[in-house]
Amino acid sequence: MKRQWLVPLVYALTLFLFAGTALAAPQKSAPIPLRNDISYDAFLMELNSWLSREEFHIDLSAPEYTAEISEDGFTAYLASTPSTTQVAFYTRDGLLYRAVTLYRPDNKEMTADATKLITAICLTNGLTLDEMMKLFQRQKVDDKTQLGHVYCKKTRKDIYTMSHRMDEHVVAVGVYALD
Repeated sequence: MKRQWLVPLVYALTLFLFAGTALAAPQKSAPIPLRNDISYDAFLMELNSWLSREEFHIDLSAPEYTAEISEDGFTAYLASTPSTTQVAFYTRDGLLYRAVTLYRPDNKEMTADATKLITAICLTNGLTLDEMMKLFQRQKVDDKTQLGHVYCKKTRKDIYTMSHRMDEHVVAVGVYALD
């Protein structure tokens, strides 16, 4: 999966998300792992377990290291679905810090895959259905960006989601935690 169609956009989103941390919660600016209790590899195994269920039923390629978007001490891995919906996983010290899904909203298959991926990421992170509903009641920041926030009881962390229209063709949705 060398150079996917979204690598330049993922790079731009990476910069946006790291800068957007202060936008999401000015008093909380240090990124923290989504979960401390399981490694990135274990998170992926649990995520793939969710994705293999009948309700989701999508295949995610094996994530590959992507140097172009690895920065600020984070190692990035990029995976995709057969529809070419992409997800970037940002890790440090063997733990997952952020998951960013990118897709083309005018493509129904990609939109469906993105919705399933984001939902499965949230479930893997321990969010309940009620917490997910609250998380996705996003507030508009500007014409391109929306932010959502919820406290996850299982992980005892503030979980955020940022949706950003990268351009007229691509939307990115990031899920992350802040200290």
